[in-house]
Amino acid sequence: MHETVTEPIAPAVIPSPTFRFLVGRWPGTLEVDSATLARLYPGRRFSCGWRIPATELGLPEPLIVALEREHAFEVPRVAVGRRPEPCEMPHLESDGVFCLLPSSTPVRLPVTGELAVHLVEQAVRAYLDAQAGANHRDYLDEFQTYWTLGNSAMRDVFAWLSDFTQTRTIYTANMGKGVMVADSAHGIEDWFKKRDSPVKRKDIRKATFVRLREPLYPDDYPSNSAELLGLLHDRCPEALELVLSSIRLGEDMLIVWCFEHGGQPVMGATLTPVLQRFPHPLNRGQAFLSGRNRVRVPMDLLQARLVEARFPTSRATVVRADSDFLVERTTGKVDVAVRTLKVVVIGCGALGATTALLLAQAGVRELTLVDGDQLTYQNIGRHSLGAHYIGWNKADALRHEISARYVDYKVHASPCRWQQAVRENVRFFEHADLVISATGDWLSEAELNDLLEKGDVPPTIFTWLERFGVAGHATFVSANASLLWALNEYGEATRQVAKITGDMLREAACGAFYQPFSSAASVEVAAMTVRLALAVATGEITTGQTWTWIGAYENLLRAGAEILPFWRPHVFDGDGFQKVYRNQLVSPSNEAGPVQ
Repeated sequence: MHETVTEPIAPAVIPSPTFRFLVGRWPGTLEVDSATLARLYPGRRFSCGWRIPATELGLPEPLIVALEREHAFEVPRVAVGRRPEPCEMPHLESDGVFCLLPSSTPVRLPVTGELAVHLVEQAVRAYLDAQAGANHRDYLDEFQTYWTLGNSAMRDVFAWLSDFTQTRTIYTANMGKGVMVADSAHGIEDWFKKRDSPVKRKDIRKATFVRLREPLYPDDYPSNSAELLGLLHDRCPEALELVLSSIRLGEDMLIVWCFEHGGQPVMGATLTPVLQRFPHPLNRGQAFLSGRNRVRVPMDLLQARLVEARFPTSRATVVRADSDFLVERTTGKVDVAVRTLKVVVIGCGALGATTALLLAQAGVRELTLVDGDQLTYQNIGRHSLGAHYIGWNKADALRHEISARYVDYKVHASPCRWQQAVRENVRFFEHADLVISATGDWLSEAELNDLLEKGDVPPTIFTWLERFGVAGHATFVSANASLLWALNEYGEATRQVAKITGDMLREAACGAFYQPFSSAASVEVAAMTVRLALAVATGEITTGQTWTWIGAYENLLRAGAEILPFWRPHVFDGDGFQKVYRNQLVSPSNEAGPVQ
């Protein structure tokens, strides 16, 4: 039997929905093959694209719409079909692709050709606005992006500066792939010390902070030492001497440029290596300075040499590391009462450590941390500090962590029980505005409360979790109240949420009891404690209060907990579980119901 072999029939080419949509809007649109896209945009993974004729768009060149894949979650990109000059126009990246859709923009799904049309129209508008100079100020809105476009130093400059208004000498040192700048050499040393990487004084050098009265646009960006000095001469001549006096042969000459835009300081840095030799016009190396000029070099000679050498200048992003920036970026404006609050946190376990970290993130800049215990492997399952700190004293470890994050905070550690700290310094609590006790130790808290009633301790928040993390409390006690109003003579909350029978679990060791519960519970109680502390700091709360967080009902069932009578109507008939309830702290002779 003769067998016939037939060639497979190629499937008919079916235009994609995006292609049909674009052709319907701009006749003459043609597909672009993947090989062409790979050649035009080697850093992308475009697999399909379409070229829209320039005549249809009213532009001097066509635009290309490209996709990595045709998919409901793939956003089209619009580009010119060439590699543009750096900063040729706003919103055009170095490979010719427009950046038109911020990541925060909601996109209707599934993605269709409609979005492609919208993005093309945006690209056309950006192109025409650039030709007319109508969007020139967009260079300032996204300055950090354009400043390094096509000329990146591949290193960030991290800045801990307190003043953004004065041209002055600052100090700098290299750290790994980054460069750090601070107001003083001592500031650099302190910063490195807090990061556990001490720096030698000889490695700290001068840099210059230049405050400009007018913003920088791409035409101003320097690319070599001659252009850099020209920019200084035109915009800030008073900084010339500072810059020239900071020169070290074989080192980068660092300048931080700053101007105001939108009421905020905007910064970029330049790094210019000052080499021992530079190319001579006759292709022979020429010494930057001759031997006889190495001791005292006239400023005009240094300036002339830098112009002649035209050392390449790289531009770097400046990342602020001061707490004003870090806190306001995440928290917003911080009340002065919070900024100036001085807090002592006693107990740096899972609850106390999280509370201290949240206070720091809220803008509390001065903390004293007290704990006599070491961090162990048993702790880190629920503790906010990780295995890096195993074997450290908890207070020391937490101080190190907060100081490394917020370099200009004042964080002190007392690696002992608070009673010992007071014995060694009777004025230990004198400068504190608020104490937070998170020990969960009834004897310790009763002793602290005794001193509080005598006026020897500032207003205090006592915070703790009930067994297995089913609920938690934060009680604010000031001079006109007592912790004993919230607890009985055994240290149990008079308004305890739940009763749990049975013994706690323990390891095969003396006193090694433990309670399994999610760290989410300690985080909830820590957050409640911090909210109470901030309310006290701002004067929102002036009298004693107890705040109680009640966890999920499932957690209580899992722990075999029974809701106690006081709380039953509030959780079953009222606002329920996973809530914070507030009670006024009153003497046992008076009663008050909770307010959510």
